[in-house]
Amino acid sequence: MGSFLRWVFIYFGLVLAVAFATLVLPSVLDRLGQEGLARELMSPQAMAAQFAKDRDDAISKMAGKQREFASRSAQDVKNLLKEAYERRDSLDKQLQDPPGLLASVSPREILERKQAELERAAVDGEIELLESAARRHLLETDLRAKQGLAAQPIREVARACLDASQNLAAFKARIPLEQSARNLLFKDEARLQAEMKETCDRYGRAKATVVNALNELEQAKAKLGLAASDYASAGERADAAVAGVILKPTRTYSSILLTAGLLLVAILATPLLIRLFFYFVLAPFAQRRPAIRLRPELAFSPPSLAQASATSGPITLQAGEALLVRQGYLQSTSTQGAKRTRALLDWRHPFSSLASGLSFLTQIVGDGETTTISAVRDPHAEVAVLRLSEASACVLHPRALVAVVQPADRPLRITSHWRLFSLHAWLTLQLRYLVFHGPSQLVLKGGRGVRVERAESGRLFGPDQLVGFSPDLSYTVTRTETFWPYFLGHEALFKDRVDAGSGILIIEEAPMGGGRNGPRKGLEGAFDVFLKAFGV
Repeated sequence: MGSFLRWVFIYFGLVLAVAFATLVLPSVLDRLGQEGLARELMSPQAMAAQFAKDRDDAISKMAGKQREFASRSAQDVKNLLKEAYERRDSLDKQLQDPPGLLASVSPREILERKQAELERAAVDGEIELLESAARRHLLETDLRAKQGLAAQPIREVARACLDASQNLAAFKARIPLEQSARNLLFKDEARLQAEMKETCDRYGRAKATVVNALNELEQAKAKLGLAASDYASAGERADAAVAGVILKPTRTYSSILLTAGLLLVAILATPLLIRLFFYFVLAPFAQRRPAIRLRPELAFSPPSLAQASATSGPITLQAGEALLVRQGYLQSTSTQGAKRTRALLDWRHPFSSLASGLSFLTQIVGDGETTTISAVRDPHAEVAVLRLSEASACVLHPRALVAVVQPADRPLRITSHWRLFSLHAWLTLQLRYLVFHGPSQLVLKGGRGVRVERAESGRLFGPDQLVGFSPDLSYTVTRTETFWPYFLGHEALFKDRVDAGSGILIIEEAPMGGGRNGPRKGLEGAFDVFLKAFGV
């Protein structure tokens, strides 16, 4: 069902892709045109280069505008200023429009908006230049008016004042008798004094007017000079405003595709780089760490294999012995033996017993009674019988234990050993080890069987194959022998290793058998890791 739905989704995805390519894409390409499409595919660097060219062109045009406005008449300047105001209002409306959905990554829309901002800055510069030019025209008109006032004639008024003064002086130079007679008859002195006062006052007023006009003329010239300087600085400010509009490299379609490609390469390369680091750095370092050796001070005699691996194993009880069998492994038994249920294999390790399935066991007691042990629910599993003498012990994963033969009055002794500060323990994710002590017989199960090997000079094996080993052996992890199978993902980085002792190694023939189709995922997989850390 899942495969059918997957093919249905693929089919509908292809339908949508074909519909887009047939119905939508041609209209988009027609709307963009060849130049628009080229712009849409521009990289951020190409956009920045294009905008820098546009900005340099705008600055060059601004210098030309500055020279042009300086030569225009007052009426032309007024008309140009009106047009500039209208263009600025239009650009403000354009820039206030909300951007489109993909405006932040579309090179065409980014450039168009930045070019509108550039034009807005250029129009502001033009307006400042035109306003400065208009002020200069007003100052020039005022200057011409003041030049007219300053240039008005006052020589005749000055001559009239001088003549009136000379006439009065000439009258006073006459003899007193003549002055008295003329004053009595014609009142010449009063007349001459009045004429002199009138003409000289008129001269004084004309002179004051000219002096004021000259002062105002100098002020008007100074203002005109400042206006010319302001016009030059207005051009510089306009250039600076245009140059201040910048386009920093931003994300576009091409940059998104490039980033996605780089991320894809990084995603593909990261596991390979990690594998290289693990193989050539981490693994050699781990190999040099001290090995795990649980009971090196005791001279254990190695366990012996009482029965080789087979699909079933008969167990015959002796006097004083009891058999504990896990559920699902009791194939047949005699009708004579005493049978009852035992809640846990070991009350001192209740969690391990429960987690490994060694709970609610069937206990059988009877001299000479024979019971057949077999994996009745797992067609791939075989069982083997391991004998532990009084001086024997074995590190064992409880998951592989299906039955125990022990003295009825002396239950199986299990000891727990933690190795929290061992790097090998953390790399194998097993921090606790359970050691089973004799005398007893342990019935072990495994996919396609269980094999017992002598450690001799050392043995390498896969981590999932380990069932148990003698506690006097050194247990470590070692780097896999071949690089390329590990690098290509066909082999694990580490293999387990036991050596430095005369004990035995117990391994499972086919760990993937026995109904286990590979590692479990999700919460089940996390729970498996948790149990492995506790040696279960």
